[in-house]
Amino acid sequence: MVYLDAEKLKHFTDRDEQKAAFARLWDAQARPFLLFSGMSGAGKSTLMQWLIQNHCRPQMVRVVHVDFSGGLKPYELMVALADLLTPEAAQRYRAAALAAWQAHQARLAEALQADAGRPIHAEQKAESGGQIHHADMHIQTGMAENRRALRQILQDDLLVLFQVEMAHLIPDRGVIFLDTFEHMEGSTPAEELAGLWQLLAAICQQRPNLRVVVGSREDIADASMREWRRHVPLEAFSAADSAIFLTEWSGKKMPETLIGVIYELAKGHPLLTEMAAEVWQEGEKVAKPLTITELRTGLLQRSAEEWLYGRMIDRFKAARQETQMAAARLGPLLRADFVMGSLNAILPESVAPFDESAFRHFSSRSFVKSVAGGGWQFHELVRQVQRAYLARQDDPEVLQAHRRARDYFAAQFRITNDPIANQNWLYHACFLDPQPLFETAMQAAFQAQLAGDRDWWDELLAVLEAPAQFRRLETEQQGELRRNRGQWHMRQYEQTAALASYGQALELFRAVGDRLGEANTRKAIGDVQAFQKENEAALASYGQALELFRAVGDRLGEANTRKAIGFYYLDLGQDEEGLSAWQTAVELYTRIEDRTGLVNCYWGLGMRLCQRNALRDGEQLIAKAVALAQTFIPDHTFTLYMIDVLNQVRAALAAE
Repeated sequence: MVYLDAEKLKHFTDRDEQKAAFARLWDAQARPFLLFSGMSGAGKSTLMQWLIQNHCRPQMVRVVHVDFSGGLKPYELMVALADLLTPEAAQRYRAAALAAWQAHQARLAEALQADAGRPIHAEQKAESGGQIHHADMHIQTGMAENRRALRQILQDDLLVLFQVEMAHLIPDRGVIFLDTFEHMEGSTPAEELAGLWQLLAAICQQRPNLRVVVGSREDIADASMREWRRHVPLEAFSAADSAIFLTEWSGKKMPETLIGVIYELAKGHPLLTEMAAEVWQEGEKVAKPLTITELRTGLLQRSAEEWLYGRMIDRFKAARQETQMAAARLGPLLRADFVMGSLNAILPESVAPFDESAFRHFSSRSFVKSVAGGGWQFHELVRQVQRAYLARQDDPEVLQAHRRARDYFAAQFRITNDPIANQNWLYHACFLDPQPLFETAMQAAFQAQLAGDRDWWDELLAVLEAPAQFRRLETEQQGELRRNRGQWHMRQYEQTAALASYGQALELFRAVGDRLGEANTRKAIGDVQAFQKENEAALASYGQALELFRAVGDRLGEANTRKAIGFYYLDLGQDEEGLSAWQTAVELYTRIEDRTGLVNCYWGLGMRLCQRNALRDGEQLIAKAVALAQTFIPDHTFTLYMIDVLNQVRAALAAE
């Protein structure tokens, strides 16, 4: 285990509850086992290192620290525990343990030699007609059983030898720190774990000044040991703790707005908070403090990718956990929440699929979090960083993962008719071939806009905007995509960004002579200008849009523009011009039988009249909008909202 240096540890400023729990460990009534649990990255290992550096060593408390990242290794563990013995007893035990290990190796070599002589039986299975379809190879050996048996013998020998020296345990205070214990729970036979717990319990009974501190992503499975331990979880940072951490970590006061953005991005995750802080400090080192925009951009650059791989993903590679490694790399390609089935679906055929136990352990990793109501999802910041990294790689496995995900969710939708499965199918299908799916995607974006689901709307646009997908679209499609992104920005009240997107759309439409696309974009630009009270510019944009709509014979576009002009004049107090334009829009919507446009006309004018205290006239128009909406969207959120407003207006009229 490599300890963090003292300079790094001084920034470990929170976890007061956990530090207090450790301080009480020697109370007369305290249980001898203390469990710190929490997701990977919550600071369990750092907490242990902090306690060793700042509590144990200054007070001359003897320490044994064991990291179980590679699972339980009986010989290494027992040799480490020898530090709890007096020097003479430790020397005797280590010599005896070495002899037991050498005997184990000799027995293992004999078993390997014996196993080499065992026959291998191969069996071929044939389908109807005698055609060989596949062959099953059955290797009849006893090697796996031999290894388990010999390993158990070694552990038993080491335990007996240690118990012989138990009378020579040190009388002084000492702590056994067991880190990443979840690896033990998932990879070690129950009988071996039971033997370890019995030994640790006997040690604490023999010497009341000895204690055990366990760090694990999960609770201890052994039921008997739960009575011996106190459990103190490590939760995500609070906003206050995050601010303290960032201030201490950086060595100077960060701007409050920057601290808030880091907390928003990392969602209180200590490890990801540190990643964001490191990105910010890169600018500080060269006397160029990052702005909030630069911070967000920096988190998608190579330095963040290297950090993510070095601190999280490459650990699986080092431990030869190929399934977990592939899931950590490719899992962020999934949209949001995932289950074992969807994660298995995107994995390469070269790795074993998850079973329930392996999936449970994977879901306790730092880049995965639980979802309210059940299930799991990748942390959004991890997902953004990893997707940015994968988008820059020439990795055919990425496209293959999207292909497997597309097929998986298509099958799920056929079985369940679940709209989320259909969304997931479209999401992954657009990565593979966006051009023929563009109209479907735009219709899905429109439905998301109506439903107020801005996250799904944003995700869908982001897929098509990625360079690999965007350049495969036709120019008109690129223009429509840019205009749709402008509409998304408008819904976020981001007028500057909306105008930038509309400007890009306008260039694309004009480049190919698409006058209808240009007309819709000029009308959208007019909407932004009207919102910003740029009166002359808004009217000019509406006028240009109107000319184009009339030139191409698009009466819906003309009606939408007339409605926008009418409401704009009414908001300026120019009622005559406003009502004239509004009436023209109503006539056009009626002629083309566009009920949505009519609902918006009645609702918009009705609300404006109510705001002027003309409640009776306003009530009539709102009632007309509600009655029409109930004929085709009776359960829509907007219809229900209009009904609620209508009831409030009628209540106000009744009270007059």
